[in-house]
Amino acid sequence: MNDTRSAYSLVFAFLVMTVMMIVAGSAIQNTNEKLQLYNDLGSSSQAYLAAQSAAEAAILAIQDPDGDGVNDYSPGYESTESEAFCGNADGTTSCDSWGNFRVLAKQRGYGDYFYTPLFGTGTAGNSEECSVLDYIDPSDGEVIDALSIDVDHPCHWNKLSYGESTIIPLFDTDENGNPVLPADLAGFTGWNLRIRTPCEDGSLESGCVRFELDETNLSGPLGGDNIVAWELIGEDMDGNPVHLMTDDTLGRCGFSDCRPTSPSNTEIYEEKINNDDLVLQSTSTTEIESVTLLPNLRYLYLQLELVHPLEELNTLASIPYLEWQLEVDSGEALANAWSFVVGEGYAQGSVSLYYDTFLLFRSTTGEGSGSYSLSN
Repeated sequence: MNDTRSAYSLVFAFLVMTVMMIVAGSAIQNTNEKLQLYNDLGSSSQAYLAAQSAAEAAILAIQDPDGDGVNDYSPGYESTESEAFCGNADGTTSCDSWGNFRVLAKQRGYGDYFYTPLFGTGTAGNSEECSVLDYIDPSDGEVIDALSIDVDHPCHWNKLSYGESTIIPLFDTDENGNPVLPADLAGFTGWNLRIRTPCEDGSLESGCVRFELDETNLSGPLGGDNIVAWELIGEDMDGNPVHLMTDDTLGRCGFSDCRPTSPSNTEIYEEKINNDDLVLQSTSTTEIESVTLLPNLRYLYLQLELVHPLEELNTLASIPYLEWQLEVDSGEALANAWSFVVGEGYAQGSVSLYYDTFLLFRSTTGEGSGSYSLSN
């Protein structure tokens, strides 16, 4: 009788131990999976921090592009670098996290032109839908060829509101950060300034119906008010300022007004924008070219300022802003008004390789500094 009880006890003990081993094994497996999960969560954060570090390395690079220790940062600087940041400080082991950076400070080309603003960075678009990363190939930083770019999409245009001004660079830079003017650019034939009103229904579409400006100013010249003042500004090799403004007398015919509708050295008035978004251009037949192609300049910019309130033609309702875009016909890109620093971070987790990006941007023209101002 006692032997039977002992046998039952032994079997029961084996069953209990088996259950305990199963429970313990399951707990160990769950703990290991949780540790892997926590480790991968940490790797995700490492990827983000690596992207930040890579972007900061890029800021240092554009402050000293030729490595001579002198801060000769220039708006036209553009570069890429691999493994700009490694997560292991001792440098003796392989990197668990690393980063690349890309600096975009030149116009991006598509079709026959280079464009400002950079694709995907326009303030006229929805910031949640516009990204510079959508329009560059991560392998080489070039515009993605397979992507059909709609240059009329708001993501590629900037806003200009009443009372605001903007400065657009009209030069390139060499490898040492020295400016290269259009006169020395390969294949340069001119540029086109495009200005348009926003969509009437508030949408952000390239083919929408746009507001029509009220050009029925009976007290002023036919064609409406001059609403965008422009000026070519810069300095010569001796540091002396140079500028060219619109010729206010061009095309005036006594008491009547015969403003030219073609984009030449003239005012950017309401009727001109209503008729066509191409409002100003530099070609071999325009006076603007005489300054754009001057060989003895150091810097050259196109400055725009919205100087008159905007009203809709039929209701006289206020129009919030205009949109602008610059097209440059050239074999080489000009500097962009803003530089975009893209940090790309990587981290190897237990299960996956994690990737993140970090974006910085800065003005390359000193906007808001008061360095330049429109004046007659």
